[in-house]
Amino acid sequence: MFVYAQTALEDVPVECIKPNFRAGQTIAFNYSSENSIRSTNGKEINYDVYGVLGSVTNRMSLQDVRKFFGSVVADGNFTLEVKEATPYSYVMDLKIGEIHGYKTERESEMNEVLDDMAEFFRSSHITLTFTTDMSSWIFTDSDELPSLFYDFNKQIGTTLLGTESEFGDKETFMKKAREDNNGNNMLRGFFAVFCPGIFRLPAFYNNGFQRGHIEVGAPLSGKSKKEQYVVQDTSVDSLGSIVQKIKFCYYLDQFDEWGKISDRLEKDPNFDVDKYMQKQEAVTKVSKDVYPVCVDISRNVDADGWINSYDCTITVSKNNTVATFTERLRRK
Repeated sequence: MFVYAQTALEDVPVECIKPNFRAGQTIAFNYSSENSIRSTNGKEINYDVYGVLGSVTNRMSLQDVRKFFGSVVADGNFTLEVKEATPYSYVMDLKIGEIHGYKTERESEMNEVLDDMAEFFRSSHITLTFTTDMSSWIFTDSDELPSLFYDFNKQIGTTLLGTESEFGDKETFMKKAREDNNGNNMLRGFFAVFCPGIFRLPAFYNNGFQRGHIEVGAPLSGKSKKEQYVVQDTSVDSLGSIVQKIKFCYYLDQFDEWGKISDRLEKDPNFDVDKYMQKQEAVTKVSKDVYPVCVDISRNVDADGWINSYDCTITVSKNNTVATFTERLRRK
């Protein structure tokens, strides 16, 4: 979301958060998330709005994990201890603490599996290697954790994914656990269920900031779906601590362009797709398929570059219905 907002502010110089972590530092965090939907006038809720909210949060909130398990931790604690700090990377031990809200509304058997997995990750020694700008991380030992995970799975007699023939031997499981799928893999997917906060760190650090008060555009008026509105206030004190608030509002068009094109092509193989897309691009009307979205972000960073707090609230509304997703990361 920072990226979208900064596109609107592209004429303003962008600075980056510069972590200056030291070996021996230990920082504890709490991550929480919640979502809601309500009617503004007491009439029937339009649950399509909830689906649109999901399409927005999917871009930033572990959608693949939610599709498989139905949920991730809604509230959880974790601690990072810096073991090594070099000009090239930070190596940190991760300890997952108390976690809540990961269970699904499905059969109890899945919840038993999730309980077992939660215990595994809470009791595991996990080491991560971050880039010096904290924009990405990897498991320091990419073999150890999946190996232990496999042993744990066999010990409790649970097949966590697929069939026994697919994951019956360790070599096959290790290969599947490391297979890349658009930058993720099975192990990261499992891991994300119980420590989603660690996945928010790259999103937090991978976006720059722009000083002062900046306002671009005007509040959404409903006249054109191309309207955007950005308000940003950022202050940096003499020590380098950063306090930032951003509001970014835009319209999201959910019209199924490619479904329409497929229908046309079935009827007419010579249908001019480029011409059709040009016409659609020129349409600015805020139709029934266009939804206003507002993203409110605040973040507070100390002088060493550690997160003090991060809040992100996404609101999608249409007629009498408002759907909201909020996630928070707090230094304890």
